[in-house]
Amino acid sequence: MHFTLKSVRAKVVAWSGLALIGTLTVACSFAGYKAWNDAEAYAVKEAEQVALDASRVIKGALDENSSIARTLAHYASNCISDDLKNINNPEEITNVLSTIIEENPGIVGSWIGFEPGIVPQSDSQEFDQSKYTAWYVSKDDTGKVIHSLSSTNEPASADWYQTPKKLNTEFATEPYLYKIAGKDVLMATISVPIKKHNQFIGLATVDIPLNNLQALADTCNAFDGNSRMLILSPSGSVVGYTGCPDALGKKVAKLEDKFGIFNEYTKHQDAIHKGQSMHLWDSGMLQVFKPTSFGRAGQFSTVAIGVPESVITAPAKAAVFRMVGISIACLAVATVLLFWVGNKISKPIIEVVNGMNDISQGDGDLTKRLQRQTNDEVGDLADAFNTFAQKVHDIIFEVTATTNEVAGAATQIAASSEQIAQGMEEQSAQVTEVSAAVEEMSASITEVATRGHEARDNAANSKDVALNGSEIVQQNVDAINMIANDTEQVGGQIGNLGSQAEKIGEIITVINDISDQTNLLALNAAIEAARAGEHGRGFAVVADEVRKLADRTTKATDDITELIDAIQDGTNQAIDRMETSKQNVDQGVSTATEAGHSLNEIMQNADSVAGLIQTIAAAAEQQSAAAEEISSNIQSISAVTSQSREGTIQAAEAANHLSSQAEALKQLVGQFKIRDVA
Repeated sequence: MHFTLKSVRAKVVAWSGLALIGTLTVACSFAGYKAWNDAEAYAVKEAEQVALDASRVIKGALDENSSIARTLAHYASNCISDDLKNINNPEEITNVLSTIIEENPGIVGSWIGFEPGIVPQSDSQEFDQSKYTAWYVSKDDTGKVIHSLSSTNEPASADWYQTPKKLNTEFATEPYLYKIAGKDVLMATISVPIKKHNQFIGLATVDIPLNNLQALADTCNAFDGNSRMLILSPSGSVVGYTGCPDALGKKVAKLEDKFGIFNEYTKHQDAIHKGQSMHLWDSGMLQVFKPTSFGRAGQFSTVAIGVPESVITAPAKAAVFRMVGISIACLAVATVLLFWVGNKISKPIIEVVNGMNDISQGDGDLTKRLQRQTNDEVGDLADAFNTFAQKVHDIIFEVTATTNEVAGAATQIAASSEQIAQGMEEQSAQVTEVSAAVEEMSASITEVATRGHEARDNAANSKDVALNGSEIVQQNVDAINMIANDTEQVGGQIGNLGSQAEKIGEIITVINDISDQTNLLALNAAIEAARAGEHGRGFAVVADEVRKLADRTTKATDDITELIDAIQDGTNQAIDRMETSKQNVDQGVSTATEAGHSLNEIMQNADSVAGLIQTIAAAAEQQSAAAEEISSNIQSISAVTSQSREGTIQAAEAANHLSSQAEALKQLVGQFKIRDVA
């Protein structure tokens, strides 16, 4: 199926498809935007609810402990005399504190202290009125309750005492680490002023562990466990951080921001500490901050929830992908339907176009007619096509009949011209063949003459080369004879060298005999010197030196003998090789002499060949002149024949041209299918 944007079908499909794509795009975009906003709104609501639930837990625990501290303060106030100088029933205070510790596992220590000048009434212990009187009850590492009563100056410089005194209100300290059972435990102290007659007279405190807040942060599993909870004290210290127990007690500014919460907190901490809840989108994270007041001091603890935006928008993305998939499926179905509708609309138009193409391209069937299938513009187009096809059919029919008549006459004229032209063509061909044969013979004779002259020149050159070769061979013979004479002289000299070496050997033999006799005489002299005793000692030394000299002479003559033997061996080998060389030189002289005789014979034969070739060349030149005269006569005959044939060919060409024009016209009109011509 051919598809082009220029067709009606393509335009219907394209524009309808674009409209459908635009509609689906707008619908998907709106639905995706709404799903995205709904996901974000739900995430904010869910995160705020998680933060609110955690804040309620924290507030409940802190408010409960604050209430216990207030009860202790009220009880302690009743223990003070109206003149604010004495403490009644001091033993009962210890019992009350112990009861508080035992009945409240969430409290690990409790303290009641009074200002200096307020002392217990006791006969067994004296108290310094310049110091603070204080009771403290706590648990040791085994869980046993221990208590103490003392006079101390510690509260004078302690923030946990001086701050609530200065503010005249409840106060919770910043988290601090305290060892319990050998482990560091994050603690906080809640302090409540003790008042009598609306006058500050002391302080009641409870010490509470905050490790349960880290447990609370670790249980944060909202958003399928992908959220993080951060619990902060009023001054920004970490008291709980999901998955990060090492951060407890540290300031936010000193910690690594793993989840992108700290940065936004530090930017808005002033507003948060004033009790303002907020949610922010930053660095791909949703951050919800929920401050909660506790007690009556106006302090706020903050719960922050961090959720990655990718987790929040994952359902929205999935919904968008589903909508896109559904839209693509709908678009595919709609495209198929549009193609079907387009085919229904364009089919009648395509039939008209195909019919017109058949006519315009010369392959049309002028007998074919279109059926009117609709009562609209397409049906009118089919009727107009049928009318046009009928008119063209009538014109082509008349042209075809006339063309057949012209083609018949042209064929007869062409046949007659062809017969005449064929006869002239045969005559011209025969003349041409004779002319070609004569020209070929003339060329061959000329070639023979040319080659004869070249052969004569080559024979003369061969004679000169043979003459030069003979001279060179003679020079070679003379040089070889000289080498033979020199070789013979060198052989004689080497023989003389051998004879002289033998004479040197004889002389060396005589020297060896003299050395042996000298050695014998030196030995006899040494014997005689030994017999002479002390008087012959000098003679013995001389005799010994003579003997050594004789030994050296003997050794030297032995070395010379070996060298002479080696020279004689080399001389004998050289004489043998010189003899072999002399034989080879003699053989070379014989071979060179034979080569000289052969070159003399070649020179004689070259003279004979040159004479014969000269005779052949002269005869060939005479034959070439006769062949040229024959060729000239044949050319004259060929010219006359060509003039006659040319006139016949012109007549045949005119007839053929007329026939071809008629045939071409017949082919043109034959491209259309019409009714048979009678």
